[in-house]
Amino acid sequence: MKKITIANCENRWKYLERSYKKYVDNNKKTGRGRRDFEYANELNDILGPKRNINFITQRRKKYINKIVKADILKEIRRDRQEYYKRRLDIDERKLQEKMKKKTIFYKKAMIL
Repeated sequence: MKKITIANCENRWKYLERSYKKYVDNNKKTGRGRRDFEYANELNDILGPKRNINFITQRRKKYINKIVKADILKEIRRDRQEYYKRRLDIDERKLQEKMKKKTIFYKKAMIL
């Protein structure tokens, strides 16, 4: 039976962390074959929030993209509604001006 030392544990941990980083980096790049990592879920729970890993899973990325797209669509709808409200106000003012001109011309024609 082999005796396990602290150094063995530290080396194993460093190796796992380094392998996980390579796995994440490889899967983030396009044009590369997907890799599998045996302890991906466990290390994701442990290392996921670390900034030096910069980890975003494909599922999470799609979810984030959906949220961003939904927010953008909501903003576009709001902008469009505001545009049409302003356009309607402008058209109403133009119509009122035309009505005023029409009454003025009508009065002028009645005088002549």
